Amino acid sequence: MKHLIITTAIVPEEICFQKLGYSYEQRSADYIKSFEHGLLFKDNFNSITIIEMISNEKIDILENSGINVYYSKFDNLFVNKGINEIFHIIDFFKNSNIKDDDLIIKITGRYLMMNDNILKIDSDFIAKYDGDIYSPLNRGIHTFFFAFKKKLFIEFFNSLDFVNNNYDNICIEWLLKDFMIQKNIPILDKNYKLGVITCLYNKEIDKWTRVLT
Repeated sequence: MKHLIITTAIVPEEICFQKLGYSYEQRSADYIKSFEHGLLFKDNFNSITIIEMISNEKIDILENSGINVYYSKFDNLFVNKGINEIFHIIDFFKNSNIKDDDLIIKITGRYLMMNDNILKIDSDFIAKYDGDIYSPLNRGIHTFFFAFKKKLFIEFFNSLDFVNNNYDNICIEWLLKDFMIQKNIPILDKNYKLGVITCLYNKEIDKWTRVLT
């Protein structure tokens, strides 16, 4: 079985611009567009779920999306947002009927799924190097759009030592790349078009990066 999960982080309207540098209205519009694109591929999936990672209260744009919403119970204990995100996904797994061998496609809300290329790749873990947007050294993989069997994601999560290691300054993208290499899982070339339009905003220069990658 195949499942699509869309992660969201709804920042309260009154602090959205102050905290992120752009308006709640724009951020909401980006989320709504990403939900609409996800629903274009609903026939490809056994389920689609939004995982909300900040609010514990119902949010209109989520409730009106036509997609099941899971409000994660994890409290964002870490400075590292990527580490928080994997805890939210694990929290969702604990409260879902998704089976160990099911394939999960994860997309960050506000990014746009443009095709089903990712579903045509025969692998238990599907991701591409991030050198097309970030460092040309390919230090990590893109986690705004990747796929994995549930059992492998849990194996990755269990491999992290949160007691003895401080992950605040380590990108989750790097850790996942290392995990794929350790498991001898091929990583897609940075120039491969996986089929997602990015939604990266740089507050310092007030510029968006919206490209098909």
